[in-house]
Amino acid sequence: MSVKKNSAEQPSVAVDGAPGGHAEPLAAVPSADSGTCVYFYDATKENGALSNFYQPHNPIFYKGKAYKTSEHLYQALKYLYPGCSLKSAQYADEIRRAKTPNMAKILARRQIGSGYPWRIALNRPIQDAIDSGVEQRADWHDVKLDIMLRVLRVKFGQDEKSASTLLATGTRALVEHTSRDTYWADGGDGSGANHLGRLLQAVRSELCASGDRSSPAAAGKRRAITDWLLPRKVKRVSSKSAAGDSPARALTPKPNPTSDEHN
Repeated sequence: MSVKKNSAEQPSVAVDGAPGGHAEPLAAVPSADSGTCVYFYDATKENGALSNFYQPHNPIFYKGKAYKTSEHLYQALKYLYPGCSLKSAQYADEIRRAKTPNMAKILARRQIGSGYPWRIALNRPIQDAIDSGVEQRADWHDVKLDIMLRVLRVKFGQDEKSASTLLATGTRALVEHTSRDTYWADGGDGSGANHLGRLLQAVRSELCASGDRSSPAAAGKRRAITDWLLPRKVKRVSSKSAAGDSPARALTPKPNPTSDEHN
């Protein structure tokens, strides 16, 4: 990781590879058998390896650093992005080192809280981050689907148990089942968008396709999936531009402020 000076003479960290633009419409996710669903949520229960809170026996690695869970990686990437400040990169590492995925999520939210001693202890690094000007990626809500997809590829590409659990679901629809989240999960009653489940179906299709690279049909399937998975190239809008200058994308899911998980 290299440190460079930006135009404002503030140190910034060059981090390559973070996806930009918008995710393709989720309607393009490879089809699944909706007649039977595989539900998951609790990392300690059946199909728990599908949860971002699941901790593999070995950590997952991303750009040379170890992360305890995919949740740690997802939350850290809110602050580790092209042109981020040195302080933001350091805070991303604070999130990476969090003892639990829930602690990583709380740190990423930068909200002062109360309750258990461990929760109160998180207030100090959160306040330090706020005071030092740590900034979350400005376009986070535009790119978080792409980021989550990248994180899932890392997890299921490295952890054998997670990949086996995912492949064992066959062609069934995958549903994160909880009333605490209507964006990544199903809202508990099926009204939620279930974006995490749908992205897992896409990763599952990739894993299946990669198992038969000699098949022309599999090759075509891989191309179709890749066309959807790769973010579209969109014209970058200068950070100095007014928010209204950026054209709206009707198919881009909007952030849900009431969602409890994976914001």
